[in-house]
Amino acid sequence: MTKMTKTNKLERKLVRNFEVQFSAPKEVEKENGLKWTEFPVTLKARDVGPILHWWHGKVAHDFSGMSVPSVGRIPIDHVHSDDALGYIDEFDTKDGLTLKGKFISTQEGDLAWQLATKMAAGVPYQSSIFFDNPDGEELDIQEVKKDKTETVNGRVFEGPGCIVRKWMLRGVATCLYGADANTSTNVLKHQPHEEPTMDPKEQLKEFTEKFGAELANKYFTEGLDVEAATSKFCGVLQERLGIAEKLSAEKDGKIAELETKLSEANGKVTELTAQSGKITELETKLGEAQSKIEVFEKQYGGLPYDKLGAQTGETTGNVSNAEQEYAAEMKAAKESGDE
Repeated sequence: MTKMTKTNKLERKLVRNFEVQFSAPKEVEKENGLKWTEFPVTLKARDVGPILHWWHGKVAHDFSGMSVPSVGRIPIDHVHSDDALGYIDEFDTKDGLTLKGKFISTQEGDLAWQLATKMAAGVPYQSSIFFDNPDGEELDIQEVKKDKTETVNGRVFEGPGCIVRKWMLRGVATCLYGADANTSTNVLKHQPHEEPTMDPKEQLKEFTEKFGAELANKYFTEGLDVEAATSKFCGVLQERLGIAEKLSAEKDGKIAELETKLSEANGKVTELTAQSGKITELETKLGEAQSKIEVFEKQYGGLPYDKLGAQTGETTGNVSNAEQEYAAEMKAAKESGDE
């Protein structure tokens, strides 16, 4: 395995005939007013076998060592320039390098529109891949000497030549002339591609399973396909989510309000319970006082006994003690009168 250096640097733009097929263009309009036209495109950008490079001779790319940027997309440009045509977001290496993506035309007559129209009319274009070092790693190139063989992409590679073992696909370009003059160009006649028509009953059944009976009938009546109906249903789900979040917020507010009122009620119950205890205590004391008054009234024939309220905790309220005190008071009063 030979690491790529300045002396053996492999040109990273390899041109190859490619097949391109467009589906019917699709007009897109966003809420912010932006509009564009999408041309779905499929490119056969690389075979599993080697190609003849103008300087390095026979070159093969090992698809098991290929990576793509973490964003998952690479640009499509015209002849490796800043003229962006669109993007690639699907990569298939089962039988060579097959790429799928979209040409993006922002206005009728721009470069993307012109190339798509020319390809649809049968003008043969070729492709050129742009590759670079993988993230954080060096580009690995294996040199195969004359009369030596290696295996790449399940095939025998005979030297001399080189095999790019580890590489990152950074972009793909359209161009008119490829490096491999011995390879014919196989460009499809670009008729608008139409998806097979789904049986109306099957479509309605699929809609019902995905969107429910009410929306299924609505979308079916509007003549939407599955993709358009799904996009519209996502908007419905977003709206429903917004309503649910609003109701949830209102519910949380009501719960907080009820919790505050419950706390206030609990405080009042505690206060009333304390007051009830005091009332019970006062009623008990009043009952005791009334019992004592009844005792004195029976004992002294209804005469008031002023010292009842002045009794201390040491006074038992015993009738005999009260009688002695009363007799002593009467005696003192009589003696005072005699004088």
